[in-house]
Amino acid sequence: MGDSQYSFSLTTFSPTGKLVQIEHALTAVGSGQTSLGIKAANGVVIATEKKLPSILVDESSVQKIQNLTPNIGVVYSGMGPDFRVLVRKSRKQAEQYHRLYKEPIPVTQLVRETAAVMQEFTQSGGVRPFGVSLLVAGFDDKGPQLYQVDPSGSYFSWKASAMGKNVSNAKTFLEKRYTDDMELDDAVHTAILTLKEGFEGQISGKNIEIGIIGADKQFRHALSEPISFLSLVMVSCNFDFRMSSPIIKDLKYAESHEWVKVAGNTATVGITDHAQDHLGDVVYVELPEVGATVNQGSGFGAVESVKATSDVYSPVSGNVVEVNEELSNSPGLVNSSPYEKGWIMKVEIKDAGELETLKNSDDYAKFCEEEDAKH
Repeated sequence: MGDSQYSFSLTTFSPTGKLVQIEHALTAVGSGQTSLGIKAANGVVIATEKKLPSILVDESSVQKIQNLTPNIGVVYSGMGPDFRVLVRKSRKQAEQYHRLYKEPIPVTQLVRETAAVMQEFTQSGGVRPFGVSLLVAGFDDKGPQLYQVDPSGSYFSWKASAMGKNVSNAKTFLEKRYTDDMELDDAVHTAILTLKEGFEGQISGKNIEIGIIGADKQFRHALSEPISFLSLVMVSCNFDFRMSSPIIKDLKYAESHEWVKVAGNTATVGITDHAQDHLGDVVYVELPEVGATVNQGSGFGAVESVKATSDVYSPVSGNVVEVNEELSNSPGLVNSSPYEKGWIMKVEIKDAGELETLKNSDDYAKFCEEEDAKH
């Protein structure tokens, strides 16, 4: 007798040790839109695709990311109605805890209570499993936390995870990009790039959602509220709401796709996210010598990727005072953190007037758009 004989019985194990209805619930999750979560050193980000069934649907009425408490948020893949039931039950549990103990419910406990509800629906008659998996992001006294809860009621803490129809590509991408010391802004950047993997059509602010919680322990929807700690300006070279390759607002940019961050008389230099995205996985970075003289527009090193080797040009003139030795052992930092850990060199600026010849974020975004349109 095969598993199919037991597919309509929730509480009867098949001869292979499966509860077949749970397998069907996991299929519903795997057919859902891609969702993901990343735990950073100083916060958590969750993100998801949001595709409306019709252009006539009011997009503001569809929210895949919800607050459970002020410091806990959740996203799902699978069946929306089941998600709403679980959100309501979880909020009720959090309210009861707060009323009894006069303090917010710990993230772990709320996850455990939610998982218990889902597990109960796998052993009771007259019901079916919830056709959703959840990613729960929170920040409490134990720091940032990310949990995944599946229809069986099982739950685990994750550094980064994904679920939904593009789970395989998303997890492979996360495995390449994730680092234990990743900062929250890097995690947001990685989340956006992960959603791009296998995304059907063009990403815009209308078809993705992002939720963020940092050290302030306030869960926010990043695309609908200002995030003070998020220095990324959502500008882009390709997307409707200008968000394909994030560009930092307060930096300067060269047309050869290097960025400059000025602090006093020192300029930190690296290659832009737009550049690394086109290069692909970086495998080697040629660094200049400390003390070397560099001139604006002249090459000072090179970046080698799995696709090509590209010269890197100095956007300012001056003397090299420091290089990023970490790139010798971890060249992939150029991909995973182009504006932070992936910087290449620091230069003592010779002529501050050269900075005026560089582009601001808006001009650089427009330049990228025009350049991409030619290819």
